[in-house]
Amino acid sequence: MKSRWLVTLLQAYEPPPLPVSLIYPSERQVPLKLRAFLGFSIPRLRDRLGCKQRIAPNSGATSRR
Repeated sequence: MKSRWLVTLLQAYEPPPLPVSLIYPSERQVPLKLRAFLGFSIPRLRDRLGCKQRIAPNSGATSRR
């Protein structure tokens, strides 16, 4: 508790990661706040969930590596 870190208990029983979708309306210009959120969250979710999909630049479409 003093270190203020969360620790996973019973790792052998942890469920596999689930897919995550970030859905937003397609617009010509994505609002700055949304761009910042996507830029912050996508790499972290990809690392955390072991995602093998990448978002194609400027299209919103995904492509497999």
